[in-house]
Amino acid sequence: MALNGYLRLRIDGADVDTAMGEDCTVSQMGGVDVSTALETVYFKASTAIGIGDGHRSSTTVEQSPAEFWVRIGKSTALLAQALYEHKRIDLSFEIFRNNPQTGVTELQFKYEIDQGRLVLFEMENPNTLDPGTTNSPSIVRLGVSAHTTRWVSETQGNEYEYNWSRSRV
Repeated sequence: MALNGYLRLRIDGADVDTAMGEDCTVSQMGGVDVSTALETVYFKASTAIGIGDGHRSSTTVEQSPAEFWVRIGKSTALLAQALYEHKRIDLSFEIFRNNPQTGVTELQFKYEIDQGRLVLFEMENPNTLDPGTTNSPSIVRLGVSAHTTRWVSETQGNEYEYNWSRSRV
């Protein structure tokens, strides 16, 4: 079963100010304080390697903007401002799981972006006439393009960093 993820954002070096009950509905997850993070109900990040004519020099990396769906809250206006003013975004997205051996909730993985930019800001209030969506939260869809991306396995103790300006592909 999937658990909500938690997004920690810095805009131009300053932590994004959040409000408990709006941006986040829990204060702890797996023993980690998430009270100052943005509760995230959806996350997607994708990278594709393209090979042109088969030569190493024609290989390209295409990294789509990472997509996060967060609750509308205190942080929403700051996020809109960051988009329109092209502010630098640094983030850490924390993914939790229930440990299959112990059943205990634990921090499993972090996806991090340094020197990113917001490229998508889309607000949505669920259709209140549709019984299937009436209990869904109002959300902001964020798209963040990355300069540097880092994948960190908290449970396995390894990580990898990709920096497009130092790309070896």
